Amino acid sequence: LMRLFSIEKDVLELSAQELTSLQYGHRPCRLETLERVFDQCHQVPILLHIKEDEALSPIRDIIERSGQPLNVVWGVVSLHAVPLVKRRDPGASILAFVPSPESIDGFVAEGVNIVRLWDSWITKERIDGIHQHGRLVAAMTGHRGEKVGDTTADRLLELRTLGIDWVLVNDVELAERTLKHPCGAAPGRPAE
Repeated sequence: LMRLFSIEKDVLELSAQELTSLQYGHRPCRLETLERVFDQCHQVPILLHIKEDEALSPIRDIIERSGQPLNVVWGVVSLHAVPLVKRRDPGASILAFVPSPESIDGFVAEGVNIVRLWDSWITKERIDGIHQHGRLVAAMTGHRGEKVGDTTADRLLELRTLGIDWVLVNDVELAERTLKHPCGAAPGRPAE
């Protein structure tokens, strides 16, 4: 709440009504309840970044109550969370927000579909190793001197060349312009 809304309170100290009334900066961006997101966005793919394993079951209950076939990717941070997700939804898409490069093999062995690498962890060998297990690789941009999620068109093109399947970015429009451009050239730059 401090980072987004300059409020020195814990989320648990506010009611759902108080939380959803907050506005982020000068942009028309507000918090929503998960129920409302699932109700309004049932055709939109949703990535849930679950930081506490205890939240998995209540979130799954909300999804089931929505009655909508949802395109959800479960983003988990703990190895223990993977079988908890799979127990209720064996076909679930799971993105591992791995805590270290050394933990990648454990998450792959548990059957995650996607492995998130911090930008500073990315090497061609690491990407190829994950791909050899039939998994996708997501890059969390930034973390190389920039704020997390920030990046440049040049870095996006470099990540694509390295074989990254997904990018997690702050500037979605930059990513779309850069990665969808014909011949892989960044806008305003000649193709190589």
